[in-house]
Amino acid sequence: MTRGDSTGRGVLPLDEDACWDLLPRARVGRLAWTDPDGRVLVVPVNFGLDGRAVVVRTGDTVLLAAARAGARCAFQADDLEPGLRSGWTVLADGHLRVVVDPGPAERLGQLVSPWLRVPRPHVLLFEATRISGRRLQAVGGVEVIPVDADEHP
Repeated sequence: MTRGDSTGRGVLPLDEDACWDLLPRARVGRLAWTDPDGRVLVVPVNFGLDGRAVVVRTGDTVLLAAARAGARCAFQADDLEPGLRSGWTVLADGHLRVVVDPGPAERLGQLVSPWLRVPRPHVLLFEATRISGRRLQAVGGVEVIPVDADEHP
């Protein structure tokens, strides 16, 4: 179903398969959760995918504490092109946990290449219970106007 203007441009909902297909294109995602004091925390993360689970590596951080608590989290990733007013965004709801078994932790940890060059020994797994997304199509982005070669040298 298309929502937007009458030309079919605007916001298009994505089905679950399309959401998972788009996630590998994102370089960075965000994990969000509520800490025990009720504050909403959001952190950018490099991530990898293992099937339909998001893999993250971290050090001794508040993110690790959230995973150890089995926190309910949201994961979001997107790819937006402001100049063209287009792109996509995916949002998933689920739970975060620490991968403690050394064999799977080693394998999963290799799926993520953190940008920061500090130790990230803990492997976390975000398992989605729901996922949704939207594709944004140009509604007045950059307009290309052909130039007549005879008028401009």
